[in-house]
Amino acid sequence: MRKTTYDPSYCDVAIELGIEGKSIAALASRLNTPRQMIYQWAEANPEFADALVMMREHAEAYWENIGEKYHHIEKDGGTFNTPVWKHFMAVRFGQHEKQVIDTNGKTDINVVIAPPSNEPTEE
Repeated sequence: MRKTTYDPSYCDVAIELGIEGKSIAALASRLNTPRQMIYQWAEANPEFADALVMMREHAEAYWENIGEKYHHIEKDGGTFNTPVWKHFMAVRFGQHEKQVIDTNGKTDINVVIAPPSNEPTEE
């Protein structure tokens, strides 16, 4: 049955899922409610909005740790797919690379981070 009533315990569920690297969609699935209901609860309950922010922070840290832990495997002939991981990070967390070429012909890569517009952000 679909849940439409907010419960403060959902804050803990959100944070736990974030620690596992999960998304808002995973939270909606776990709570058996539409994603839009998650956003409505966040608007009406500041503690839940804060929990969603922390969920996202934990999830991003989880996936950064995966990249740090396994990026060297590809260099050693393993199967970690760095381009796929980078694309995943860009799509999921709004991290995009921008190439800057200076007049000396050197190429620098700058990471530009911006939160996606479809999820609540800290204000």
